[in-house]
Amino acid sequence: MASIKQQALSGIKWNSVAKITTDLLSVVQLMIVARYIDKADFGTMSIIHVVLGMVGMFTDLGMYAAMMHKQDITNDQYNSIYWFNWILNGSIFVILCIASYPIALFYNDTNLTHLICLAALGILLAENGNDVTMWTLLENEAKMLKEERENKISLPGVKLHDTMKITTDLEEAVKDRD
Repeated sequence: MASIKQQALSGIKWNSVAKITTDLLSVVQLMIVARYIDKADFGTMSIIHVVLGMVGMFTDLGMYAAMMHKQDITNDQYNSIYWFNWILNGSIFVILCIASYPIALFYNDTNLTHLICLAALGILLAENGNDVTMWTLLENEAKMLKEERENKISLPGVKLHDTMKITTDLEEAVKDRD
């Protein structure tokens, strides 16, 4: 049986290898994307990526990790965490939508206003356990979105939430939606 120190060192080693590998693959991916899209689109993608990266730090504030750590959580505590996350992510959505206009003015790119708000809306809905379905008309685009979990044409570098569904069937996308 390995000692706690050995287990901790092994965990640190594997987490470090995973982080370095992920970061290196991200750099390679960024280099590949940079070769296939024009400079303006790459700049737009980079701005949105930075904004969403900063937002990602605040989406749950460690609540889910704390829930997993604490074994005996009551329904009232689950309820409180659920509503706290809705209020937090809703506030982030509103702040991002308000900030998107000055960001778009600063970078002189009016498309940023809509793209930032749409990306923030997707985060708001998906992070709060909602069933989010993205509809696209093109079959090959839907296939790419399902496989790669990102839109490399419109929002390269911005990952779609793991729970987000993608479909080409409009009826499926709107079925049982309010």
